[in-house]
Amino acid sequence: MKKQLLLLFCGFLIQVSLSQVTTSVLSEGAWFKFSIDTTGVFKIDKSLLQQIGVSTSGLNPKKLHVYGNGGQLLPAANSEFRYEDLQENAIYVAGENDGSFDNNDYILFYAKGPHDWEINTANNAIKHRQNIYSDKGYYFITVNNADGKRIGQKTAVTSSPDTPINIFDDYVFYEKEEKSMYAVGTQWFFKEDFNIENTQNFKIPFPNAVPNENINITVRGVCNSVVSSFMDVTLNGQDLYSMNYAAISSKSLTKAETVEKSGNVANSADNIDISITYNNNGNPSANAFLDYIEIVGKKQLKFTDFQFSFRSFEQANTAGTVEYQIANGSAAFQVWDVTNPIAPKIITNESTANNFTFKDNAGALREYIILDDSDFYRPETAQDSKVKNQNLHALKDINYIVITNSELSVQAQRLADYHQTNSNLTTKVVLLDEIYNEFSSGSKDITGIRDFLKHVYITNSSKETELKYVCFFGDASYDYKDRIQGNNNIVPVKLATRSFNLAESWVTDDYFVMLEDNEGTMAKSHTIDVASSRIPISTISEATVVVDKILSYYSKNSIGDWRNTITLLADDIDKTGEEVLELAVKKIAESIKEKKPIFNVNQIYVDAYVQQNSSGGERYPDVNKAITNAIEKGTLVFDYFGHGGESGFASERILTVPQIQGFNNPNSLPLLITVTCDFSRFDNPNRLQPVSLL
Repeated sequence: MKKQLLLLFCGFLIQVSLSQVTTSVLSEGAWFKFSIDTTGVFKIDKSLLQQIGVSTSGLNPKKLHVYGNGGQLLPAANSEFRYEDLQENAIYVAGENDGSFDNNDYILFYAKGPHDWEINTANNAIKHRQNIYSDKGYYFITVNNADGKRIGQKTAVTSSPDTPINIFDDYVFYEKEEKSMYAVGTQWFFKEDFNIENTQNFKIPFPNAVPNENINITVRGVCNSVVSSFMDVTLNGQDLYSMNYAAISSKSLTKAETVEKSGNVANSADNIDISITYNNNGNPSANAFLDYIEIVGKKQLKFTDFQFSFRSFEQANTAGTVEYQIANGSAAFQVWDVTNPIAPKIITNESTANNFTFKDNAGALREYIILDDSDFYRPETAQDSKVKNQNLHALKDINYIVITNSELSVQAQRLADYHQTNSNLTTKVVLLDEIYNEFSSGSKDITGIRDFLKHVYITNSSKETELKYVCFFGDASYDYKDRIQGNNNIVPVKLATRSFNLAESWVTDDYFVMLEDNEGTMAKSHTIDVASSRIPISTISEATVVVDKILSYYSKNSIGDWRNTITLLADDIDKTGEEVLELAVKKIAESIKEKKPIFNVNQIYVDAYVQQNSSGGERYPDVNKAITNAIEKGTLVFDYFGHGGESGFASERILTVPQIQGFNNPNSLPLLITVTCDFSRFDNPNRLQPVSLL
């Protein structure tokens, strides 16, 4: 019990110390950023060091430092552990003892890639986790007067082994994020449609598989079809299972369904040949796509000529001491314990034969990697690899933050300056890249934005100086990774996981401003702690126009009796149940008249106007005129209840994009409130969104 209390107390101290970080390591010195794309040991030689931007002339290798927290997703829950600032990584530097970085010298370091695995050893549950924001992780390198952290030797376990281990648990996945079916949500799939090529084959290496040992194969796919259909999955010619997709009603708001299935099969092959055949049951309009394939199984612990990571669930689920026995392991360059990825340890070979053996304590899952001296990964230089000094961790007592990119920052600063001068707010424009550098190790993980805002929120000196407002100054897109043409994901937004139902899939900025310790997962009970807004602009010219509009709203020319008018608009009643639209508007109008009689309430009920038939369908031309008149005469608030879409209000098109573009109301800008579908969507760059025009 005392040991448990000590651990809890130490954990408390760690979390407290992290929450009190007020100076980023990036605040001083010369810093350079580079990228990695997988998990493993990377090599930086003299040539790459120069490409990154580090001068090697007179460089003392002992003064090299590598920082980074890995590229994996940050935890959504505010209460879960994460590093608040960049951490220094222990590295191996060959040839550093002479104080000169020579042509044959190099750096080795262990990096965590963007995609990882969630593992529960108690029930052997294993699931890969795709990084939806980036396919790269980032690390930083600097040189200063202090000696950098170096990989040390792992302390040998001297007790006699209870359990020998010569096989290990391994897992691999195959996933491509190429196609978003409906341009919503976070789920992307392979682009090849099974309804065009109904049989597709996938060869996935799984070297040194234990002969005749079961491997587990998980396949996930998606289908949209008005009739039921299925996929047959085979492995190396053996039938594995069928994946059955239910029929999707053409009237359903859900447009597709996913199926995931797992199965075990005995395997001895080092290459897994998975064949998937789709049967559309005679529906030529069906579509079906693969999401991913996962393979989990056991491999022989045998070294050849490439680096690989290994671990054993048996070690985690047993007691005492285990002994790893790596066949041919004496030929390896080194073996590292990378359980703590920022502080690897070199393991000493305890065998005098061809094997590499070492002992370790059981009772916990540990991660190791064995290295070949000719098989190291190579980092890539990052665009704008030179990192300017920054220190967002020092920010405090800021009431209003505007988050944007460097291109739009001048116009964002105009907005911030106005509120600094006229609204009695302390303001700050913050660049996204700086947030990513300090709070998500350089990766474009949107949780880093939330963590930055939380840091500012909890470090205020008083209630008056706390963070109250944040403005996201830039457009967003459903494509986090810039796969679509013309993408404009400038300031990303939080997207729902649901990707097949336009009524249930959502975009929101609320995620960034739910800042209490027990929040972060978007639970219904969570509430926002800071008011947020977004200005969905993509270019400097758009930004200039919008800021001009906002500032003009405060000018004398915009003062008038129009600010005493509130306009309420109700869609027509097309079917039973839609009466609520008119009833809600009438209720709001009555409430305003009773509680705020200073306002004039302008009510527009579409059913009160004559409907006309045209070649394009049913229309209400007089309603269009009434809306335009209300906007141009001026109304403080314009509130709409009814059907809507990405191109305007109602099926009768009572408000359209050309109509909005024709509004002439430079000095009477309304607050627009819509209780409708899709009209306010701004995250599809391939469509002109009416909300962006307003």
